[in-house]
Amino acid sequence: MRAAILNFTADRANWGCQATSIGLYRFLSHILKPHGFTQISTVLFPHSHIKDVLQRRQFGDRLREIYSNKNPSMNDLKLLEKLCEDRFREHVETVKASDLIFFQGEGTMGPLKHYENCRVFGLPYLAKKLWKKPVISINQSFVTNSDIDLNAAKNIFNSFDLNVFRETKSLNMATSDGINRATLCPDFAFVDAKDSLDRVAIGATPKYFCVT
Repeated sequence: MRAAILNFTADRANWGCQATSIGLYRFLSHILKPHGFTQISTVLFPHSHIKDVLQRRQFGDRLREIYSNKNPSMNDLKLLEKLCEDRFREHVETVKASDLIFFQGEGTMGPLKHYENCRVFGLPYLAKKLWKKPVISINQSFVTNSDIDLNAAKNIFNSFDLNVFRETKSLNMATSDGINRATLCPDFAFVDAKDSLDRVAIGATPKYFCVT
C-alpha cells in the first residue's frame, strides 16, 4: 500500500518547516511499515506563483462555494480537479495512486486567499470528495479570520477522517467551532529536537544551540 503527505515543507529554508515535515515523514515511516505500507510519497506545498493569483481572480468565488458545499456536484469537483492538474501536474496522479492521505496543514490556513485557489486545500479536498481516499489532517493549527472562512473550513475539515491539531488552543478553537473527529498531538518537529538531545546526551558536541 501507498501513503502520501500533502503540503510537505522540507524544501523550505527555515528549520521549523524542515523539521516539521521530516519528523512527520520519519514517524509515519515507522508507524505505517508494519501495516503493509511500502511507499510514502510527498507532495510539496508549492511556492507562491502567478497561477495562484490568476486562479483566484477567475475562479475564486466558485472555489469558495465548492469548499463550502457539503455535497459538491461532479461538475464542481471536475473543475477543481482540472485546476489542481494545472497547478500540481504529475503530483495529482501520486495522490490518486495512494491508499492513505496525510494533509499537513501547519499554519497555512489563515489567509482568505487559500479558500479561493487550490494551493492548500485543493488536493486533500479532492482526495476525499472525488477520489474517495481516507484523509488525515495532521501537524495542523486552526485559525480563521471571518465567518465566511469558517464556513468553508468547517466543511473541508469535517470531510476528513481525522483532524490532529498541534496546540491545545487550536484543538479547543476547532472543536468549539464545530470541527468533528479532532484530537491533539504535538508538532512532529519535536521528533528532530528529541533526537538532537539524545545525541548530546551520549557525548556528541552540538554545533548549534536553540533559544525559545
